[in-house]
Amino acid sequence: MEIPTVFAEWSTTTTLTFGPRYSTGTEAMMGTLPGYDPDPSLYELQTLREAVVDCLDQLGAEDRFVIEALWFEGITVRALAERLGIHKSRTHRIAQRAVNRLGQVCQCHPTIVGHLRLGGAS
Repeated sequence: MEIPTVFAEWSTTTTLTFGPRYSTGTEAMMGTLPGYDPDPSLYELQTLREAVVDCLDQLGAEDRFVIEALWFEGITVRALAERLGIHKSRTHRIAQRAVNRLGQVCQCHPTIVGHLRLGGAS
């Protein structure tokens, strides 16, 4: 069964553009249009990246291996299951557990908590 979809006028005429990345928060604020929140500066993004790396370092070896394989290598759960020699559904549960553990560790990191508390999550 087909359902006709009426697209909004803005959805067919709007193009997605990315602006420049600013080095500091002041530059980001000066380069932002009135009424919009500034994008995080490169310095802010770097401190968040370092905080996430700190959190990854706190994980166990298995959790870190799974997250690095899926997120940084970009392999699929199926490929990871073959690498580990276990069933795909079991691998998916292991991956979800690792992500949940990373989330729990990130909830305790002061840099990440401060960023989220200030409304820095965009």
